[in-house]
Amino acid sequence: MGIYTKNAQKILGHTLRNFNHETGVYQVVTPYNDHRGGGGNHSHEVHAFARTCGCGKWQNIKIPCSHAIKVLQGLHFNATSYIDPCYSLDNAIQTYAHQFEVIKSESLWKDVRGPRWVPDPQLLRAKGRPVKSRIRNDCGFR
Repeated sequence: MGIYTKNAQKILGHTLRNFNHETGVYQVVTPYNDHRGGGGNHSHEVHAFARTCGCGKWQNIKIPCSHAIKVLQGLHFNATSYIDPCYSLDNAIQTYAHQFEVIKSESLWKDVRGPRWVPDPQLLRAKGRPVKSRIRNDCGFR
């Protein structure tokens, strides 16, 4: 829940704009932030029903980003119910529910039949420190 909590704290300055209520498309504008190198003041398109956001975090992490949380709270939905079930406790328990086998001694391992993977010698690095390719100029800055 750490990622969700962090995202939920970010929504305070976000502004929600309605694009198309019937299709669930909304626009969220983030505030300008001096503390992040002049970041912020971005516009993100959130598709609430498709569970996508223009920033891509909701699709990748499967936890609603701050923009999605702002939209879901604006629609009076419980944003925590939009967290993917792969993060549920039941799923974690089922992942480790099967029995593990004790690893056999290496001398009892079977030889693998199939193609052998050989590294490309041209892609291997040479020994020692790599040579710098930077060209230093004499501009007087030190």
